[in-house]
Amino acid sequence: MVIGNLTDTFRYDSLSPAIADALAWVKANIDMPGFEAGKKIVLADGDIVVNCQEVELKAADKAVMEAHREWIDIQVSIDTPELMGWAPVEACSRIVQEYDSEKDCLLASDEPQCLVPMLPRQFMILYPEDAHAPNIGEGRHRKYVVKVRVGK
Repeated sequence: MVIGNLTDTFRYDSLSPAIADALAWVKANIDMPGFEAGKKIVLADGDIVVNCQEVELKAADKAVMEAHREWIDIQVSIDTPELMGWAPVEACSRIVQEYDSEKDCLLASDEPQCLVPMLPRQFMILYPEDAHAPNIGEGRHRKYVVKVRVGK
């Protein structure tokens, strides 16, 4: 897991070319007009997918841990703070949904080992070993969830 500010994305360019491209796109398009919740933008021949979400935040005890194998998540809070639950995937033992390769998702009801605050215009990079419970807090918020294909 990596957390940072959009003002400092250059520090993460060495992680991978696709992560650098994804962060550059987010930084340039954080206030993109017309990019509405439920829409997605496909970049880099499908190796980067940007989803715009607008969701109700929920209490930590209602959050579900998720993990992915084929995609790295870059989650970016746009307008409202949120908490992100985190735990290593190997610590998840209460599996709610076994890994589904079509959805690239495993779901678990384990409690996060920590809750990480994310302020607007901060991002979190979550690798396949990072189980995470997004959208914890109060109110409604808008965010980008950027998927970067592993190995790109």
